[in-house]
Amino acid sequence: MRLYYVLFVMIVCVFTACDSQGKSLVKEGVASDETVAVSDTQTIEIQTETTVQIRDVYVQIGGAVNSPGVYKVSSDKRVFEAIELAGGLRADADRNRVNLVSPVVDEMQIYVPEIGEVSTQQTLEQQTQSDSSSGKININTAQAEDLTRLPGIGESRARTIIQYREEHGGFQNISEIMNISGIKQAMFDKIKDLITI
Repeated sequence: MRLYYVLFVMIVCVFTACDSQGKSLVKEGVASDETVAVSDTQTIEIQTETTVQIRDVYVQIGGAVNSPGVYKVSSDKRVFEAIELAGGLRADADRNRVNLVSPVVDEMQIYVPEIGEVSTQQTLEQQTQSDSSSGKININTAQAEDLTRLPGIGESRARTIIQYREEHGGFQNISEIMNISGIKQAMFDKIKDLITI
């Protein structure tokens, strides 16, 4: 009878990878999200790798590339690979101003500037810096918080000034600010030496 018991234990151990004490061990290479008990004081966590779903996305590529346009790209690609679909970079492309290793995402717009090209944002920043050095506030580029530094201009009126310039393509001269509700000749006389366009 004891012989049968020993044989039974040996067969079970062979199929379940038991250790010398009959406790279950984890086989190498087994993938599971469960925690498997090895002993009373030790546990081993086995985790499966996460899978990334790859799909087609659309990106718009422009600027200093050979064939600007909209391209269908696999979502596991990088910007430099998308640019290759657009014929690659032109000789005058400023590759240092584009993050070529960024992953592409759906509806992404990739713009490659030319060497020496100044962006609209840089132009506005330079203009604002020039205006601030002269001590005047540019009513075509100033933010609401800058406009509120003018006498009689609160947050509400500052937002109205910004809305007006967006709808009319900016102020053509500083006196045009009197088209804003509540800004009449008396207030204009107070701020005219403090503003510019």
